[in-house]
Parts: sequence; C-alpha cells; structure tokens
Amino acid sequence: MGLQPGTYNIGDQKVDVTDTCAVVYGTTTLSGSIATMDSCVRFLHKSVGCSLVNAIECATLHPAQVLGITRSKGTLDFGTDADFVLLNSNLEVECTYIGGLCVWSKNADQIEINGY
Repeated sequence: MGLQPGTYNIGDQKVDVTDTCAVVYGTTTLSGSIATMDSCVRFLHKSVGCSLVNAIECATLHPAQVLGITRSKGTLDFGTDADFVLLNSNLEVECTYIGGLCVWSKNADQIEINGY
C-alpha cells in the first residue's frame, strides 16, 4: 500500500526504504515510518488493549480535531466528505472511498470508479 523497497528523494534528502524501515541513505538513521494506518490501529487495539472504538477514533476523529477540520473530516455524518475505509474483521483495509467513491479495493473488480 506504500512505497516498494528502494531509494527515494524526500525534498533534497535521499531515503532508503526497506520492508521494515526508512533510513537516511547510507546510514542507519531513521527517516520516518513505513507503518500503514491500519497496522497502527491493529497494534493499538490488540497490543495496547485500547478499545476498537478508541483505536479507530485515534486514526480518524482525533487528527481531524487537532487540525480543526471536523466539519468535513474525521466522522461520517451528513455534509462531511465521505472519505473512509472499510476494514475486515482482522482490521485490514478492504476498500478506500474518497468523496463516497471507491478508489481502491483489495479486489480490483469492486472498484466502482477508478479516479483520484
């Protein structure tokens, strides 16, 4: 779901991305995270013991609150943007919706509109 292993430029800095981490090119200095949001939600829920509702709010509502954008993001409600993911029972992403349209699906045949 993210970058494949390889060397990438982030601004004027080269970064090596592996299956397990991202480091400044030619060093062992961490240069960010390669964790997916669904893996963070799973970890918070299963390893830390956070309730499922609270773990999902940590990935959705709380960032929107910090950014002051809860009128359009962070919740599913009338008048919001309808950007959301569908998770399976293992908390893995099945589909991603932007503006209410399916833009990514684990099963590519399920994509309604291939956009954005």
